[in-house]
Amino acid sequence: MSHQRLDGLIKWMARPEWVSGVQEIFREHFGTVCEQAGVEFEQLEDVLDAVQLAVLSSCALEDFVTRSHEEDDRNIVDDYLKRRGWKEPVITKRYLRALRDSEMSLYEVSQIVPGQSFLAHDLVRGGPPVLVTDQNVTQILNTSDRIATRIVELNGKRIISAGTLPFDRALSEDLLQEFETAKRKFFDLLKDLPLEPDAEPDAEPDAAAERDVLDALSMALVPPLISAIWLEDRLDRALRGNTLPTVTGEGDDVEFHEIHFPLLADASADTVRERLDGIEALHSDPGDDFWTWEVARRPAQPPAPQDGARETEAAATDLDDDEMLATIELGEKDIQLNTNSAARAARIKALLMPALDGLVGTPVTKITTPEQAKARNPPKSPPPKSEIPAEAQAELLLTAMEKYYRALLDEPIPMLGNVSPREAARDAAGRNRLVAWLENLESTGASHKAAGNPLGDYEFGWMWAELGMETLRKQPAAHASRIDQSVRMTDCQPIPRGLAGSP
Repeated sequence: MSHQRLDGLIKWMARPEWVSGVQEIFREHFGTVCEQAGVEFEQLEDVLDAVQLAVLSSCALEDFVTRSHEEDDRNIVDDYLKRRGWKEPVITKRYLRALRDSEMSLYEVSQIVPGQSFLAHDLVRGGPPVLVTDQNVTQILNTSDRIATRIVELNGKRIISAGTLPFDRALSEDLLQEFETAKRKFFDLLKDLPLEPDAEPDAEPDAAAERDVLDALSMALVPPLISAIWLEDRLDRALRGNTLPTVTGEGDDVEFHEIHFPLLADASADTVRERLDGIEALHSDPGDDFWTWEVARRPAQPPAPQDGARETEAAATDLDDDEMLATIELGEKDIQLNTNSAARAARIKALLMPALDGLVGTPVTKITTPEQAKARNPPKSPPPKSEIPAEAQAELLLTAMEKYYRALLDEPIPMLGNVSPREAARDAAGRNRLVAWLENLESTGASHKAAGNPLGDYEFGWMWAELGMETLRKQPAAHASRIDQSVRMTDCQPIPRGLAGSP
């Protein structure tokens, strides 16, 4: 698989409508781990080698490729191919579509034929092993090796994606245990999900079908969890091995400065935002309470990457042409500044203090040295277990539901007379049944909303539009209180496409 096939798509990710989504994906995959380790994301290039960083970035970017834009449900592959697909060869377009529908998982390798193929056993989903054709990777794999990757079907063969991470046995067992823990929590949210209204109100739920659907939905947790577990292990090794950078790009000693500017009693948040937005060197999204201080990145001379990693690494770097020197966050009682050297702290304070005159009191600084950071991770203590933040879990849930319901539009539904929603929309009788089915989904969603369940945040309006039923839709409030007790899990179909995307 040539990494050049992603060049055009990665450049497309730098467009304004996609940048925030890419940044959110990177936060999901790496944010919590970096925060726990006291390492800024920009410092990863000093901890990991060029190839490792390129592969880790590919894992996040490939996860983004599987997701839909939260505002208008657009997928970046569909958008890119629609608007720039004419520039790509047929093989590239096929690969991008296959990558869009792929799933990330953990595999054990067996029956290696050097220069040809190997068998991959899925340790997360189970099932029979699959034959993977890859001339290069078979030269470095050994029997019983474990790798986290996406297996992409292209032209009748299976290949692995660029985002492939090696896992030793101990770390892979930690990953599987973490996934089971996360899945149990995820199931608590999903257990009442109206996956398919049954035509028989008195039918008992099909436990096996219910489990299959919940297992498929939970796969949305896998990509960020894999990245987090793998990166956590590498950072732990780096902290123990004293490989964290000791100087900044300017040559100053690394010290982690956390500076708190207490807000005065009469300082309004709007005034603070206005003052910070007025500092030309600071960058923020409109209405956000988080700013970054960035400067143009100096041209670097990275180590020569191995094999085909050059293009992936360069493309990933293109997404961020500036170097972030500090972050500023507005809280309820103070403004928090974080940077990694005394010189940078002095420079950013010199920018902030005149702008914040009359709004903040005397700043308080907490300094952490690299040695103190290492002391937080003593050699005999196990690394902290990764947790997917609640906000990210909710986003993963909504993404999983989105992919499930999109696939369901082409599956037979008992309540619709065992025809698909698209087929039901073709005649008057089918449309009548379809209205009842859609209203039932919205009614159950409203009950989740009233109970404070994240399931209630899912919006079904796009389904009415997709099926050409907008004119028959009532306002959701008109039927929100009617909960159809006939909702069952019986006859639910396994999800036909991957749910590896989550955010």
